[in-house]
Amino acid sequence: MDVSVCMERSGPCEVLVQLLQNATLPKPACNWTSDFIVKGFSLDNFLVNSGLSTSVSSLSSEITKKLLETLGLSPFLLENQCDQQDSPFLPNINGWNNDCPHDIVLPSLPASTRCHVGDYCTGITCCTDVDLIGRSITTSVRIDPCQYTLEVQIEKLTVNISLVDYQFGKKDHIYLFGVIRLELTENIFQDENSSIELYEIQQRNLEFSTHEIGRIIRKIPMFMNCVAKTKRCKNNYKKFTKVYYGLAWKIPVSKEDEFKFQHISNMIQENTILISKTDHAITLGHFNGCLVNGNRILTEITFHSSGIWNVTISGKKVFLDDLKISDTFELSKESVKCIIDLAKNFIICSGVDESEINNIIDLPENALRENRADTSHDSIFKYRSKNCKGVVPFQSKLNVCAVCRKFKNKNNDNDFQNDNKTLQKPCDDLPVNNNNLLQLKQFLGGFPEKAQSFLLSQTQFVNLNPHARRWDKDIIRMCLSIYCRSPRAYEDLAKSGFMVLPSKCLLQTYKNRVQHEPGIQKDILHWMKNEALAQNIGLGGYEGGIMLDEMSIQEDLELRKKGNSFEIIGFNEGLDETNYMKTLCSGKESLQLASHVLQLLFLGHTGFRFPFAHYPTTQVTPSEMLLIFWQSVKMLGLFGFTVTYVSLDGAQYNRDFMKILIDGKTSETMFSMSIKNIYDSSKPNIHVIMDYSHVMKKIRNNISKSGLLNTHKKVLKFESNHIFWEHWYKAYQWDIAVNPFKIYQQLTMEHFFLTSQSKMRNKLAEDVLNENMLHLMQCYQISLKEKGDELNSSIEFLKKTSVLTKNFRDQRPICQYSDKRLDENREVLNWFRAWEASIKQSTEIKDKEKCLLSFQTREDLTSLLVGFDEMCKDRFQRISSSIIPNRINSDVLENIFSQQRGLHNGANTNPTYLTYSRTMNTIILGEGSISRKSNTGGLSNCTTTNIYTTGTSKETCSEPCKKIRKQ
Repeated sequence: MDVSVCMERSGPCEVLVQLLQNATLPKPACNWTSDFIVKGFSLDNFLVNSGLSTSVSSLSSEITKKLLETLGLSPFLLENQCDQQDSPFLPNINGWNNDCPHDIVLPSLPASTRCHVGDYCTGITCCTDVDLIGRSITTSVRIDPCQYTLEVQIEKLTVNISLVDYQFGKKDHIYLFGVIRLELTENIFQDENSSIELYEIQQRNLEFSTHEIGRIIRKIPMFMNCVAKTKRCKNNYKKFTKVYYGLAWKIPVSKEDEFKFQHISNMIQENTILISKTDHAITLGHFNGCLVNGNRILTEITFHSSGIWNVTISGKKVFLDDLKISDTFELSKESVKCIIDLAKNFIICSGVDESEINNIIDLPENALRENRADTSHDSIFKYRSKNCKGVVPFQSKLNVCAVCRKFKNKNNDNDFQNDNKTLQKPCDDLPVNNNNLLQLKQFLGGFPEKAQSFLLSQTQFVNLNPHARRWDKDIIRMCLSIYCRSPRAYEDLAKSGFMVLPSKCLLQTYKNRVQHEPGIQKDILHWMKNEALAQNIGLGGYEGGIMLDEMSIQEDLELRKKGNSFEIIGFNEGLDETNYMKTLCSGKESLQLASHVLQLLFLGHTGFRFPFAHYPTTQVTPSEMLLIFWQSVKMLGLFGFTVTYVSLDGAQYNRDFMKILIDGKTSETMFSMSIKNIYDSSKPNIHVIMDYSHVMKKIRNNISKSGLLNTHKKVLKFESNHIFWEHWYKAYQWDIAVNPFKIYQQLTMEHFFLTSQSKMRNKLAEDVLNENMLHLMQCYQISLKEKGDELNSSIEFLKKTSVLTKNFRDQRPICQYSDKRLDENREVLNWFRAWEASIKQSTEIKDKEKCLLSFQTREDLTSLLVGFDEMCKDRFQRISSSIIPNRINSDVLENIFSQQRGLHNGANTNPTYLTYSRTMNTIILGEGSISRKSNTGGLSNCTTTNIYTTGTSKETCSEPCKKIRKQ
């Protein structure tokens, strides 16, 4: 054997070395079934010759080395021994670590051996501890069903056996010089999917008969292990044929060493799935051990045929350049496997724990709250940024990316706080240039602090350039309130010369500091929290309800300037979850113009009110309303506000939403209207209360439809008499015809001849259901004498409705659960339920629903009374407080809608969404944040002299026919 180095084709060589000549090389062992190299070897004799006892339990390293060399095992032993206390042998059950996704029956192993079954299920690797020689032995068996080979490995020794002509069923022996021995037997599993009918073979080989084919199969050695059975033919059940188990049609494959792009899809590893496969891209997915909101994080690895690869984690792209990783790969099995292993070992950003954040409510809008708990924990909440990198560099010592790390121990001052800091310049810090100013401060010592600040600012700013004036925040707040109520009045006041005031331009800058966007904004909630602190509403004021209602708007697209660019607004902008579901159901993504605005308002028990969110919609659905409601409860809770009730009107979507909350109960089964707070079980229950004003309008509308004419849809009946709208109208006609001074002066024709607009007015409904109407009806009954009995049911009905109008328009607080007004409400509820039960149990009445209030009205009335009663009981059991009944209604929302339609932007009954959103700041700043009283509808004319606790009370109402003076 020569080695030469030549620089020219025909010239002499520069280097010529003779390596071997007539050398004899040893032939390696090829028979792996042979016995010991040393014939007649005995371990006992070896130990005795080495000066050791035959009962020795372990050998020294020198003796072990000598023993292994004697037996010829040293060249075959691995340098790195297997470890039973390491992967892949941990964890294990009965000695087995089974990663196969299929069910396998595995026997128990002795303590000295641990085995691992791979996720491909056709290979076993074992580790056996040999205490005598102080080391472990690795053995493995693997079947390659694609190459049809059997691979047996003992330490470094690898034996490949072809299964093409293998005789199944026999016992094979693989010995490493007789010391380490493997014995195995392979059998063919008779699988229906791995069988071929004789008829199929004959169809592909028409020149042979079925008899000849069967004889060939029996004579060829590689087919001798096939099991043949006689069964019915698949294509013709009437005929029988031979079925050969263990045979399958050969599938043509490419060259053995060639690795193509499409082969990447076959490299499925543990916890890895194939997501998509095309000619140009293949995407594999891997689920790691992290959980986010109960869902496993999916890592997607995409290979492109152009040699580029990328990774996305939970749908967010990972920038490989930030991790110092190349985005190219070689088309080889090793390169692809390396990339998959690399992506599986990415360090996922875990976010910042709640305990590591000073002030959660001051986090920026891009902060996401996630539950990172696994199945063994209740909840571990952490915060991540929407701009989170997704992964952490391998060299980082932390498991939080640089973007999310900014949340840690950092106070993020919101815009309003920053503005207040610039405005809050103490009076003591104002420049003092002469003794007159000092004397003025001493003179103003007895004035309130805000008055001092205002008067000092007048003294300093009167001769100061307007651009150099720095106004106190309280002055800005007061001027904004005046300007939003009446811009013209503010301008006249500023030009009057009596005082120096901030310019109109400055006020508009502050007014538009926060823009109202669709959804729940943290800036608005910060404003709400600061307003509550400024009003000093007390702890009780942070408890209250959410008011929900919709207002129709004009469908239109408009441009709004945002920074240096413009955006198009006017589309339906509900929750992302709703938009995704609509896209999935329709199969396409579409945009719709908003026709309504869903307004949400918080109303505290002490009167604090604030509209904190709105959504432009095409009429919100009950399921979407459910998501919006719970999101509102969650966000209000983060800012310190507790929701104890939700108030709705009687629209069908609102009623469906109510049914979702209370599990579909009806008026007969509505014995509780309370639900748990799903975000915080320690907080009080949330009570569902239908809006009082809408309930009264529904009751009035039911009566107006009651009569004997063909146009009447109802024939209300209680006991033996009817309740007709005609009774109300005749009482009114009698009042204006007989009495020179009307008994009920507020009653007009407008109350009885209702239009679509007048039906929406709360006062018109309450006027025909209150105590004044009851008094008029009683007087009218007396005038009818014997015929007056036909009014008994109508009068009984008015007695109950008058209790509702009196109690729910009462401005006096309820301070305890034994309050008489709550007892009266329960009596009214029992009366309506008894009326419903009597009609439904009657055998004489066929059309029972026609004789009752509509089932929607009955359910709304039950929700109002039960929900209000439960809310009072729950609140009085927890704290010593009070509830003012006339605040538990949605009149505050109707006030906002009235201002949107008429007070601002002119008389516009159909504003656009841009107009609506821009007007919200003017409404919030213009009206007081503390509700002084409810909306339209006066006080009850009959008052009581006690505080409405259990007991008797002196009524100041006189006899039935006393005239009621206009108040």
